[in-house]
Amino acid sequence: TVYDSAGNSAGIGSRYFIIDNNTVNRSTPSVNADLKHVPLNYFNPVKVQRGFSLNPKNETFYPDTNGYISVNVKELDRCEIHFKRSQKDASSTSTASISNITPLPVGSTLDREKGIFYWSPGPGFVGKYTYQFIYEGYRYKFNINVIPKFATKK
Repeated sequence: TVYDSAGNSAGIGSRYFIIDNNTVNRSTPSVNADLKHVPLNYFNPVKVQRGFSLNPKNETFYPDTNGYISVNVKELDRCEIHFKRSQKDASSTSTASISNITPLPVGSTLDREKGIFYWSPGPGFVGKYTYQFIYEGYRYKFNINVIPKFATKK
């Protein structure tokens, strides 16, 4: 149930939604201002696996000229982003780990030791989501575009 400033109420059911109170004065510094010392990744690709196949295809994604890696995933589907660049990296005892800068979405997991971000966007997670991570001394920026599972064609 939600209530407005006039005291009216309405049931909205069980859904995910985002509230963006732009009028609130936020005193916390921006993520980008705090991390200017961390270089942005312009060259290192990531491997992405999508879907629920037992043998998922590894797709390689590179950052664009603004440093963003853009990935499309369908609503209710599964997405894995692998930061380690080879099987050798994945099985090594390297001390490199991954850190999230931005909060992780509902339904996601970050395996810091393996360098893998897992997400299965639930119902209602549609649109563009932006996340940032630090891996091996570089800042990785992602635009993950969640496409409606049952989109209608015009």
